[in-house]
Amino acid sequence: MHRGTLPSIVTQDIVDSYLTCHDQLIVSHTLAEYLHINDGLLSTILISAHQIDLCNLFRTLIKNNSRYIEQEESLLFRDTLISWPYLLPRSFDFITLNKVWAYYRTDLFCLYVRLFSYSPFVYRPKYTLINIFKVPFILQPDCLSFYEQSFFQLYGENSPTSPEIVCTFQEFYLNLIQRFQFDKIAPFIDFNKFNLAGGSVLISMLRHAPQPITSDLDFFYVGPTFNNFIQSFATVRQNLSNLYIVKQAILLKRRVYQLEIIFASTMAEVLRKSNKPNKIVLQFIYHPSISSIQTYLMAFDLDIVQISYNGKEVLCTWSFIRALNTGTFICFNLTNDLSTLGRTVLRIAKYCERNFRFLYPHNFQIERFLSSPVNQSNINQPNYYSISDVQFGSNNDFFQLQKKFVNILINQNF
Repeated sequence: MHRGTLPSIVTQDIVDSYLTCHDQLIVSHTLAEYLHINDGLLSTILISAHQIDLCNLFRTLIKNNSRYIEQEESLLFRDTLISWPYLLPRSFDFITLNKVWAYYRTDLFCLYVRLFSYSPFVYRPKYTLINIFKVPFILQPDCLSFYEQSFFQLYGENSPTSPEIVCTFQEFYLNLIQRFQFDKIAPFIDFNKFNLAGGSVLISMLRHAPQPITSDLDFFYVGPTFNNFIQSFATVRQNLSNLYIVKQAILLKRRVYQLEIIFASTMAEVLRKSNKPNKIVLQFIYHPSISSIQTYLMAFDLDIVQISYNGKEVLCTWSFIRALNTGTFICFNLTNDLSTLGRTVLRIAKYCERNFRFLYPHNFQIERFLSSPVNQSNINQPNYYSISDVQFGSNNDFFQLQKKFVNILINQNF
């Protein structure tokens, strides 16, 4: 018996009204030919969202903190050009984002999701991260969309190239073992307390790793208290010390603790490897205001490292997906106060060397940035993630790209 299909508009209503996140994504992929997926429909959903007033939240968090200065419409970080608006532009809330995963193939979505990490640091919802190997079809080589190019400029002359990516979790984990000797580390990590995130997870996603591999293993604490962090860190250190040579360093008190592991269990192994020690560096990061991997990832300065492994799954942001698919990356802490970007240029250079292309806002003063003398920057000042007790990282929307997205692409174009 012939069975008719639902009208596409009915299917669309079901997807938009009853499904979110991964379920919406899977249905959108499976029923692509039946759905009206386009920029216009996406903009209709985005324009229906409301802006969020963050003023009271700002005042609660920065009360009696002299590093922040209240202004009429924004909060300023003292002695810098870094500021955050009190109003979060419409559509950049996590509830709206969760409603529109079905539109992942549209050009507008490609830009929209790359702007979330510009949001003020006080907005810390538990964003739904993408479980990559649950929806592997989203990893596809792609070109920059028209809208991405209208907001960002590529640094350099060569066109970006999408890297070859592993297809399965098994391939990912094998890379983690072969490139970072993770099988010797993992048994001693409590993944209920620490999530691995950043460059090492990215490198394990690549079929061909750039050489030499210079990334550390960075574990971000998602547990309850600093005392528990110290206890958990001490347990890891002690267990590893029972088998290997372990050197500890405190890079930043109450923030970043480091272990250098030399994989030698006998004196003979130590002597054999004296010229080229078989070692890996682990960093354990704590921040008093953050207890979820979602908040850490969204606060990372580069979208190409917004990826984590929690002992079971590989999770990432949408901006990471766009970065990987296009072979490009965005830096979210740029301003035109170029003297403060010394550490930033080292981060940018690191991922340019790994064959990703740097994207910067059109109004960023790139020529001044490139010609800035090193000795007039903060390039030699250590930066261990924490800008203050209430703030992790220094992401900010200096170029007002979220506001521009709403005013130009949503309000006017559609």
